[in-house]
Amino acid sequence: MTRTRIRTALTPPPSPLPTSTDLLLLLLFFLSLSPRESLSLIDFHFGNCSLPVTCGGLNITSPFYVRDRQPSYCGFPGFDLSCPNDRPVITLSGDDYVVRDVFYENQSLRISNAALPDDNSAAFSSCAPGSLKSVTLPSTLFQLSLNVPDTLSLLYNCNITPRADELLNYRISFSGEEGEGGVVLGIYGDGKDQEVIDAAKECQTLVEAPVAAKWIGRAEIEEALRSGFVLNWTASDCSA
Repeated sequence: MTRTRIRTALTPPPSPLPTSTDLLLLLLFFLSLSPRESLSLIDFHFGNCSLPVTCGGLNITSPFYVRDRQPSYCGFPGFDLSCPNDRPVITLSGDDYVVRDVFYENQSLRISNAALPDDNSAAFSSCAPGSLKSVTLPSTLFQLSLNVPDTLSLLYNCNITPRADELLNYRISFSGEEGEGGVVLGIYGDGKDQEVIDAAKECQTLVEAPVAAKWIGRAEIEEALRSGFVLNWTASDCSA
């Protein structure tokens, strides 16, 4: 009896799963990409904002951004800076302040009024009434740091003649000749302190400036104002 062999069609075996070697090579490939390269492949915004912008010797990065040098999406609304003459400037409630330092690790920065000269090359008398204003902050974004211990009250257009013996000690400069600009007084304390209240009776304008330290004397007061004060900011951390 002749046996007939019946050949059945066999389906090809499925493709083998990647071997451990293949998986290892694939993993090494992705690890060879730097985080910046891999993220920039996902979102072009990261590539546009990943490098800090230098202004005034400071590295400006999120949540801040420099107008005209970075897209607005590189920072948060209200955290935009300008960089005139390589001087980082932030505008808060309509007033310009020079950014002296930025401390990203604890979300704080040190600023001073942009109306003040950077050194002693210009007399303090150049800061006429109106150029310096009391600090007003957008409370949802920036708050005075707890490290700001005091307020310096500047009183302009003062007539100290009736109380010269008392008020002469507070005189820091003349904003003009007597009868034109009057005397400028500087007293540590705010408008609620009795010392400031009494002196203000002889003056026309009161400006309150937060300061980070105390000095005594005209030159030291100028330096205190130029040194500025520290603010804390509130913004989401996008470093990840």
